[in-house]
Amino acid sequence: MTDHIEDSPIKKKNRGGRPPNSIWEDINKGEAVGSGKFAASCKYCKNTWSRGEVSKLKEHLSNHCPDAPAAVVRRYMSKVMERQDKSKSSKKRKYSEGQSNMDDYHYSTELNEQRCTRINRALVKFFIACGIAFRVVEHLFFINFIKELNAEYNTPTREVLVNQLLECELAQVNFKVNSELEKEMNLTLAFNGWTSSTHRSIWNFIVMTPSRKEYLYQLSDLSENSHTAEYLVTVIEKVIEGIEED
Repeated sequence: MTDHIEDSPIKKKNRGGRPPNSIWEDINKGEAVGSGKFAASCKYCKNTWSRGEVSKLKEHLSNHCPDAPAAVVRRYMSKVMERQDKSKSSKKRKYSEGQSNMDDYHYSTELNEQRCTRINRALVKFFIACGIAFRVVEHLFFINFIKELNAEYNTPTREVLVNQLLECELAQVNFKVNSELEKEMNLTLAFNGWTSSTHRSIWNFIVMTPSRKEYLYQLSDLSENSHTAEYLVTVIEKVIEGIEED
């Protein structure tokens, strides 16, 4: 008696896990340096990371890469701005036993997520516009001052303030500027350079509209190059090309 074995297609097992992150379409993935972590380099500029965190790579393409195409910049601006909506950046702090009842002494009104987002944005602007050191956000007296205003608001950590809220606000501002410039015609580019207190050569590039609105389009550190006429022409042409793409 002969056994007949029917041929049947072999089903491949689904490996499961998260799908590959789209960031690697714009970032070169290097060697693995840990669980889910890789060395990385930008496909558009010379930036490299020994340990490329996805959030940092997105922030680079959204806010800091000088050579990324406009479409790529806009895509990652949206991703950075969406990040704040998907997670609550103001996490409750762990106070020591002596501070655990701080809320009992302060006025308290419940805050919804939208209200917390507005407060966070105002907090970032305050620290930046006034030149306040980011470490102050974790100072007990500053926290107590905020609790006096409303005990329901939890101040962000220094890390969240710098790495999340600041980057999100920067993406918001860049997106708004680009949107405004898209509506305008006959733009004028002005630029100026100076030496910082750390002896760096800083140049700003300002776009002016016919209605006399001014937008800081780019701030560049040109310390590594000689400021010859030919070099400055190249820099200006590159800025103009970026404005035209946007």
